[in-house]
Amino acid sequence: PLRARSARSAPAAPDGKPVNNAMHEMIGNRNTSAQGDEQRPPLKRKRRTRERIQETALALFNRFGEPSITTSAIAADMGISHGNLYYHYRSKDQIVEDLFSAYALEVGRTLATPEKRAPHVEDMWLFLHLVFETIFKYRFLYRDLNELLSRHHLIENRFKRILAHQTQTAQRLLSGLVSSGELAASPAEIAALAENMTVVSTYWLSYAFVRDPRAPQDSSTLAHGVFQVMSLAAPHLSPTGRRLFDHLARPYIKLGAADHAEEPGHMDLLSAFRQGL
Repeated sequence: PLRARSARSAPAAPDGKPVNNAMHEMIGNRNTSAQGDEQRPPLKRKRRTRERIQETALALFNRFGEPSITTSAIAADMGISHGNLYYHYRSKDQIVEDLFSAYALEVGRTLATPEKRAPHVEDMWLFLHLVFETIFKYRFLYRDLNELLSRHHLIENRFKRILAHQTQTAQRLLSGLVSSGELAASPAEIAALAENMTVVSTYWLSYAFVRDPRAPQDSSTLAHGVFQVMSLAAPHLSPTGRRLFDHLARPYIKLGAADHAEEPGHMDLLSAFRQGL
């Protein structure tokens, strides 16, 4: 979760009004420490073997696809014996299920909507930004989604609930924008928009892969995805909301159109969102 650690002045939106302070706080520096701890380096907790197995498996699954990786390959990449890995995980399916549980926990945190104020256009951008960040981190789930769900009925049921929750969150945000006058849409249009946003975000990585199988899936892929999903709502925005949309979209368009010069897997969407604000 993104939390502000220091007070900041709100940047100006295209119409000269300050952008939502709460939004700016939500994208504050994740890594700053308390002032009293600045003089001494943080103590690193020694990672347990089980955690290292999950981290290694996630990296290999993301790079090569989960069906192509065996537990022997995970053990070899870690430099441990297969018996050592077997002590912690009796099968690859157990590793996949633990990784999905971690994904479900993280994506659940992104699906919260503002409770004490009306949502703004920036909230929709941030919602999509965080959803795509989580999708990217656990992209093997989306890369092999149909095949994965055919083998894991427990994951199948949980994934359906996550998609429903994602659609409901998008619907609540869109309804809030209608209430605040930033978006004009009927209840039926809102329902269709929310479902279309979920569909595009769910299958964006598959589309990008089919479009160019040899291109790395990196920050530009995700920036393009965020922009495309948000563009679904753009025609319904008020003139003020549309100006803010165009303002926030610029760094995403720039990042989405950039050559894949960065290392695959590098995420710079947070920087893009900061630039938009």
